[in-house]
Amino acid sequence: MTSAWQERRSQFNHDWLKNQYMPALHKWLNIMDGKVEDAAFEATFVEHTLRMWESHRQEAKGLPEEFEGQMSPSCLFAQKPLSRCNEGAKDWLPELAHHLWLSRYPVKTWIDHGKACAEAADASYVRLQQEIKSCTGSGSKEVLIALRDLFLDFLQRCLALARAIETFPSDVMAA
Repeated sequence: MTSAWQERRSQFNHDWLKNQYMPALHKWLNIMDGKVEDAAFEATFVEHTLRMWESHRQEAKGLPEEFEGQMSPSCLFAQKPLSRCNEGAKDWLPELAHHLWLSRYPVKTWIDHGKACAEAADASYVRLQQEIKSCTGSGSKEVLIALRDLFLDFLQRCLALARAIETFPSDVMAA
């Protein structure tokens, strides 16, 4: 059975971040570098596509924060066959499974790294938006070329976030 966390992870990291958002950022950099021409994309990128981060930033931050609570093997005690354990065992066994899991896997490291990458990507986005707003004629590629390094930094931070989320196990791991 796939958990809600696993589905959210897949939707955010695979469906949106890696297959929609990062390719769009990369295309924008190619447009800035004169390698690609796409007037329709160029006209909407800054106002629409780039701003999609704002509707996904909470998910970027929430996935690492919620991993431990939603992917701990203690969650398996709410499902069959472990839900059939006697009540006495369910008083202590889920907590033991959780503590063993924490001691055997670098769960806290995964979480801390994921949080740091999400915060870094968001800070890069905020910095980029502040610079865009300070530009006159901010929708123009010619004006925004001066911000190329900030766009590249944001893309690199998104890539680091995608890699951090990939390090989280895709299944509930037994302790």
